[in-house]
Amino acid sequence: TTLAAVALIATDDGIAALSAAMRYLLLAVLGSLMYVLGVGLVYAQTGSLAMHQPGLVELNNVALVLMLTGLMVKAAIFPLHVWLPHAYSNAPGPVAAIMSAVVGKVALVALWRIWFETAVDPPTLLTNLLGLIGAGAIVYGALAAYLQPRLKMVIAYSSISQFGFLLLLLPLACQQAFQGAGFHLLAH
Repeated sequence: TTLAAVALIATDDGIAALSAAMRYLLLAVLGSLMYVLGVGLVYAQTGSLAMHQPGLVELNNVALVLMLTGLMVKAAIFPLHVWLPHAYSNAPGPVAAIMSAVVGKVALVALWRIWFETAVDPPTLLTNLLGLIGAGAIVYGALAAYLQPRLKMVIAYSSISQFGFLLLLLPLACQQAFQGAGFHLLAH
């Protein structure tokens, strides 16, 4: 999705679109690198990359943090969202709509799967930190969206706020939260 999104952002005429595409590409590659380093640590620890491993009791915390941070960059979770406003505002309208609907959600679903299927007992500090980041994203994104004069920027910052709601699933982790997050993911 990253390479397709970069190419789509760059289709708009002008140096601003090319600059936004390059910023997105560099940050997405950084996020991918962090994710792959985390996966490498998991492989070194377990000798397997299967998500459902009977012998995997606890995921290495360093690997978990690397993978989550890499996916948070790719999903544009606050405060790692610096590529998203530029990408949305400089891409053609239909491209911005596709990016809003798909690009961040792919990384969020991967983040959810890692959290709930491999992180058997995540550290309380990390769980609380992710909750605070989600709450901060909701407030920051909503206020920033309110202050924007252009519709594409309103959508960009609103998406940051909506991703904060979706990140709150991690610390809440109950049946109602799963249902609400799934509905919110589809509705956004």
